[in-house]
Amino acid sequence: MKFVPAKCPSCNGDLQIPDDREFVKCMYCGVDIKVREVLNLRYDVNIPNLLKLGNSLIEAGNTKKAIDTFNKILENAAENYEAWFGLGFAYRDGDYATYADENPANYFSNAIKYAPDEKKYELKMTILRKYAEYEMYENSDFTEYKNKLIDDLIEEDSNNYELWMFKGVSCDIYSLKDDYDIEKLKNIISAFSNAVKYSPVDIVDEVKNKISDNLYRQIISLFHYVSGDDRHIIELEKIKGEAIYKWILEIVEYADSLISIDNRWNKLKNSMCKDVINYYGYRYQGYNLKFYKNKLKEYKKD
Repeated sequence: MKFVPAKCPSCNGDLQIPDDREFVKCMYCGVDIKVREVLNLRYDVNIPNLLKLGNSLIEAGNTKKAIDTFNKILENAAENYEAWFGLGFAYRDGDYATYADENPANYFSNAIKYAPDEKKYELKMTILRKYAEYEMYENSDFTEYKNKLIDDLIEEDSNNYELWMFKGVSCDIYSLKDDYDIEKLKNIISAFSNAVKYSPVDIVDEVKNKISDNLYRQIISLFHYVSGDDRHIIELEKIKGEAIYKWILEIVEYADSLISIDNRWNKLKNSMCKDVINYYGYRYQGYNLKFYKNKLKEYKKD
């Protein structure tokens, strides 16, 4: 028995095939290969099979091999939009430390560029359905690309509830710890309010639940950060720390108004007011805490 170089007819992978077998299995894509049909033959790249393989590799978490697979397609068909699209997903889902300098937007942009006109809108929506929600560890250029994509699509179709959901979940409440941007909080309420407004009647409750869950995750992370770090709360005093709590409370009350049976919001409101009163009342005498004291009385009644 000797091993002979050959290529898989399905994925074009380089193989060493034993010449005394009738069938072998490709080590890359798993397809059964008839030995005598592949020995000493040259096969063209099978693009549909490679696309399928690349997407399967992404699902399996093998983004490095997926990138190699999609690049193999592009070596033979440089304007294959599906291969560019696959590369975008592979780089976005790959290990952050490995691909931190790779901007998935470059690959998604090429996919949209080369796609047929009737496919472009759905490609954009597919990107946003998967990645619209803010991620802390994400290429900042890709975050900017997503946000522009959302704004551009809203400009084209302002009555689309899904686009307003994208707008809401893309807002990073947690970054308030760095930029103190209260306008961001106002924009979140506006975006989610439009999502509810334009939702089909049969799914409006589902939309409200999704909004409530998203806001709760974000508010909890920010609230614990703000209330658990004395150094940071001192920094918040630069803009009168109460103001940021007041706007966070606005979002909490908005979320609480969406779903009447969601008790977690009332507990959080109570906790927030106590935190402001205890912290600012103790450290910064002279702040006007009447608003929070009245709110705390109101919540305790419930």
